[in-house]
Amino acid sequence: MARLLKAHGPMSKKEIREAWQEEDPDGKPMANSTFYDNLWALESRYGIHISRLGRRFRLEAASQNESDLYAQLFEQRQENTDHLNLLATQVEIEQAAIRHVKLQFDYQPPNKSGYRMTLWPYGLRQAGQWIYVTGWSERHNEVRTFALDRIRHLETTALKFTPPQEFNAAQYFRHSFGAFYRPGQTPEPIVLRADAALEGYLRQRPLHPSQRLVPVDEHGCRIELCLVPSADFTARLLSYGPSLEVLTPLSLRHYLGHLLRLAADQYKPLPEEKK
Repeated sequence: MARLLKAHGPMSKKEIREAWQEEDPDGKPMANSTFYDNLWALESRYGIHISRLGRRFRLEAASQNESDLYAQLFEQRQENTDHLNLLATQVEIEQAAIRHVKLQFDYQPPNKSGYRMTLWPYGLRQAGQWIYVTGWSERHNEVRTFALDRIRHLETTALKFTPPQEFNAAQYFRHSFGAFYRPGQTPEPIVLRADAALEGYLRQRPLHPSQRLVPVDEHGCRIELCLVPSADFTARLLSYGPSLEVLTPLSLRHYLGHLLRLAADQYKPLPEEKK
């Protein structure tokens, strides 16, 4: 909405909704709730004030800082339309979670066929650069987490739901690494060894809230964790290369060793290099 007002100047609510629909990749009309959700997000999230003159809305830049913010937001969104769509999706989901109304959307998992589903949104979670929504999936009959960038044709329904009192996001994800966690998974104690250079980094940027660093000698430290190992966790450990070693559990140590040997095989000298 901010980009439309910046480009066209003062616009009525009808004009904004029509322009939004013209730019939507699916030709989806702007819901009345989405209009007010955008006003709320611009004011509360970015501190951008939109004033109203009669039936027309316009941007107000009260300071150079706000003008710089406009420029930054518009430049990013013009370069990548997906960012604008993702922000609109995020705002719509946030408001649905606050109002306790169900969402319907098409979801496209990686390497699988997509499907239409209904979700009771409990809240959003950010892991790395990605944003996810967690809630009760009527399709799967359990609490699940979905990546926002894989959601298509999002619709906010008028159907209300009652969030479970026992659901607590902090507790639910307490033993997870990243955004995904399935109830019933048992966390494991994990012990790593890091060299001195990596030790300093991990003191400032812990791997996980359960992390405990135990000094060993001037060459490094021992790292103790308690979590449910995942593909994201394995990839993070591999990213530290020879600076990190898994001590226990042995199953994780052997698995990473297997992956590293496969990677090393990829870099054996080529036939022409042996000549």
